[in-house]
Parts: sequence; structure tokens; C-alpha cells
Amino acid sequence: MPKRLTMEEKKLLTIEKLLDSAEIVFSKKGYNGASVEEIAEEAGYSKGAVYSNFNNKENLFLALFDRRFNIEAGEWGNVFEEKLDNASRAEKVEELLITHQKRNVDTQWTMLMLEFTLFALRNESAKQKLAERYQQIMLSMTESITEHFSNNGHDANKDQIKEIVLSLLSLETGLKIIESLNPELIEDGFRSRTYKMFL
Repeated sequence: MPKRLTMEEKKLLTIEKLLDSAEIVFSKKGYNGASVEEIAEEAGYSKGAVYSNFNNKENLFLALFDRRFNIEAGEWGNVFEEKLDNASRAEKVEELLITHQKRNVDTQWTMLMLEFTLFALRNESAKQKLAERYQQIMLSMTESITEHFSNNGHDANKDQIKEIVLSLLSLETGLKIIESLNPELIEDGFRSRTYKMFL
């Protein structure tokens, strides 16, 4: 006989189904075009399920952002915990970024992020929440790159690592936009060649 789910397990299952459905609807209609009703319908729930778990569409999107960040942070951790030389590390980084880019294309994530960023710039609450998440991304990158330098016996102070993190994040953000417009503008191997300069 199947084990009965606890209330907490049911809640977590509902949240995951809503996030999966949100990803589908957002990728089809964009942030502005998607409605809470459509997301709830895709998941097989009433819109009350969305409001009771996320309060509004903004928080639902940010929860989707958080889930994606947690997955990718784990993937980055796996890349940087290995002891590799600079060239090998740069190649691993490029491989992972290509994987992320394919995932972005499948879910229209780059376009969604641009759309949500524009929304956040006009909405102080969303702006603050998104800024906090970028701060968390930079903190995670800082930890990974610090570990990389430590594993390879390189000395780098906090200011240098901070500049590397900001440079890499800015570079990758720009590349994702260019790739969304025309992937052929980014030459094969460009990322690994560029990241060698930083890693």
C-alpha cells in the first residue's frame, strides 16, 4: 500500500508542480504575457494554489529563479571542487556554460530574465529582491573561485577575486544576450580562451 503523504510533502509536491508549470507557461508567453490562471490551469490547480504558496506572479517567478540558481550552483560546485590546471578548468567552465545555454534556449530563460529585469527596474520591491539574488550569485561564484585558486596554489586577495567575479558575470550576461540574437556571433572556444585569462 502506497505511503500516505504528509501535509508538508503534499505542499512541496504542489509547489514543484506549480514551478514546472510556470516554467512552461513563462517560456511560451513571457513574464508579462503569462497569467496566474494559466499557470494554475497548466498544473491542474485553481489559482488559489498559486496565491497560497507564492502570493503573486512576481514571487512565483523569483521562486523559479531560486530553483534554477540552486541547480546551477551545485553544477558549478562540481566543476570547481576538482583540482585542475587553468586550461582544463576553463574548458570545464565552457562545457557547463554551453549546457546552461542549451537549457536557456529550451526555456527562453535569457529573454525571460531580460523581461523580468525591465519589470523589476520599474518596481522597487522586485528590484530589491532581484538585486539580493544577484548578490547571492556573486557570493557563490566568489566561494567557487576562491576554492579554485586555493586548490591551484595561486594567491589572490579579496579585491582581485571580486573583480574576477564581476568580470565573469558581466561577460556571461552579455554573451547570453548575443547568443539569443545570433549564436553564430560567438566563436567556438571563445569562452575557454577568455576564461583562461581570469582563472
